[in-house]
Amino acid sequence: MSMRNELRGPRQNVTTWYEYMQQGGAAIHHENPDILVIFSGLSYDTNLGFLKTQPLTISLDNKLVFESHWYSFGQPYDKWIFQTNDYCATVTKLFMDNSGFLLRMSGNAVPLFLSEFGLDQRGGNEMENRYFVCLLATVAEIDIDWALWQLPGSYMLREGKVDMEDVYGMYDFMWKKIRNSTMVDRLRFVQTMIQGYDHGPSSQTSYILYHPLSGQCVGPSHHLSMTSCRHASHWIHEQDGGAIQLKNTNHYLTAIRQGMSPIISHLDNCSTPESSWKVVSSSKHHLASKDSQGNNLCLEVDASTLKIVTNKCLCLDDDLRDVIKCDDNPQSQWLKLIPISRINQ
Repeated sequence: MSMRNELRGPRQNVTTWYEYMQQGGAAIHHENPDILVIFSGLSYDTNLGFLKTQPLTISLDNKLVFESHWYSFGQPYDKWIFQTNDYCATVTKLFMDNSGFLLRMSGNAVPLFLSEFGLDQRGGNEMENRYFVCLLATVAEIDIDWALWQLPGSYMLREGKVDMEDVYGMYDFMWKKIRNSTMVDRLRFVQTMIQGYDHGPSSQTSYILYHPLSGQCVGPSHHLSMTSCRHASHWIHEQDGGAIQLKNTNHYLTAIRQGMSPIISHLDNCSTPESSWKVVSSSKHHLASKDSQGNNLCLEVDASTLKIVTNKCLCLDDDLRDVIKCDDNPQSQWLKLIPISRINQ
């Protein structure tokens, strides 16, 4: 049971939050000790940061859950369009500082889930489209549970308006058809228990290469094309700037030259510049290597073929730093190494 949605306004304050949220939670737990009691934060449920210094004094017998929301409302259009890497890094840090940190707390940690996010599912709002890809990259990386706003595509009555449409809804206005079938495909991977894909005993973390723009992953074929993440290749990457090794083989991801697909090669020396890959850009969503001439190249998904190629890193300068303004959308090059097993870590 969630007690209060999106606390906000000039009267919100931390002292009152602690007093009444804990009173309310204790009352619910007393009446029904079997249900989960969900605590939302301040500022439209975007801020639980005060818990870093002042934890709750109740536990509710492990029936307590925190929730958080993440939308693009009120964010500057120009920053999402012309500074996509940098602004994604900014909003991701904001989410992790204000809510996501709860996932990394040790000791008596309390679960957190992302209880609201969403976008105009008609697909025409480019700012929201880029926000959504940024969000999916983080949701996959930290494997947070979530709930999308929302399922229905209209209301009988809302805000005094009869038959009001909600373009954030998964269904169309009549609730008969999915509004945007690609949305279902893009959400499929993050619906799964990502860190439970690899069930075998291992002390080594395995990764899959995830492309949040498409919702797909790099497949098991040596042709390096995209596929469902359930059928993705598993990789070993022991350190940033090191090799990306195909699991259980002595084969490594190797860059050739701009515009070409990288290859899976057998190497005696896996520390060559062409087989060394590092995370670049402030978003930390690009993977870069070098060709034999020393040119920086980033992995990229070719939209027409869904194959992996290497190209000049979008929206980054020659030193792999974010440019101040970029007319390109770099998200075709956002490929993330997502951990799928943390056994014995």
